[in-house]
Amino acid sequence: MVNKLAWPGTLAAQPARGLLCPTPAPAFISLLVFALWAAPAESAQVEGQVRLDGPVPKAEKVTIEPKKGNHSTEGCGSLVKDSQQLLVDGSGAVKNAVVWLDVPVVAAEGQGAQAPVLIDQKQCVFEPHVVAIPLSREISVRNSDSVIHNIRIFQEGEPSMLMHQWQKADAADIPWRFSEPGRYVVRCGVHHWMYSWVFVAPGGLVAVTDEAGRFTLAGVPKGRHTLHVWHEKLGTRDLLVQVREEGTKVDPIHMALPKDS
Repeated sequence: MVNKLAWPGTLAAQPARGLLCPTPAPAFISLLVFALWAAPAESAQVEGQVRLDGPVPKAEKVTIEPKKGNHSTEGCGSLVKDSQQLLVDGSGAVKNAVVWLDVPVVAAEGQGAQAPVLIDQKQCVFEPHVVAIPLSREISVRNSDSVIHNIRIFQEGEPSMLMHQWQKADAADIPWRFSEPGRYVVRCGVHHWMYSWVFVAPGGLVAVTDEAGRFTLAGVPKGRHTLHVWHEKLGTRDLLVQVREEGTKVDPIHMALPKDS
């Protein structure tokens, strides 16, 4: 299935459907687990899987049509791109769902600052499509293309830019640190279809599901916690988990497409 991409005037106003435009509500890194904490003496591991309820949709592709007289697609490779909005394997496993726990973070003794998490631009697509980090960690945006990009960062639902910077081919990586938890969108002002999600978690226990829909959170204190799940197309889910000393494997977490999608 090939869709034509229609880009809205602003991110907050009218998000487009299809590949490369976020909707409100190949992977550079398959599994992103970022934990910055000193694991308590009584801590354990939480594992699980996110799955799609209902039939598995066909993988979508989107055709990018350059504007007349606009050469912004030069150097971008194929103009038929794979949709990154909903990646589900044949068994119903969901990739790129963010899973986190609101657990206070304590820096490990002797642990230095962690390197920024890389978001790369390859053939005019951001990789990875979803990044999840604790508030204490930076991102770094790289341009591996032969063309210029224009990096813009927005908080979800807000029209004003938090950052705006040009990045030529082979230019230095651009670092950025977020000031508060939330969901953010990194976009390119030259190539309007390009975007990536950055989920900034309030604590340090956060992961992104891999191709098999699986996630692991390590160093979780024993006890009862609320596990949160978010996906850009499937929305959110919250569930209580009881973390035992020997670890906890939660039942598959089922999510469904909205009825109007």
